[in-house]
Amino acid sequence: MLAVEKTISYLDKVSADSIPNLATGTCILAGLMAKIPVVIKVNEIKKIKNQPQSHNINLIQGWE
Repeated sequence: MLAVEKTISYLDKVSADSIPNLATGTCILAGLMAKIPVVIKVNEIKKIKNQPQSHNINLIQGWE
């Protein structure tokens, strides 16, 4: 958590401390768009073509 606090300067301590307790599909919106940090729910992107391409790497495949 220390790395997150040092990296995101506009995130207050209360919000940073709540990150480990966030429910699946929620995040903290903070920065220029929000006057104060706000917890928001993000809906699942149903269409595969619109989903971000940020899947975890396959470690087993890398060792083969």
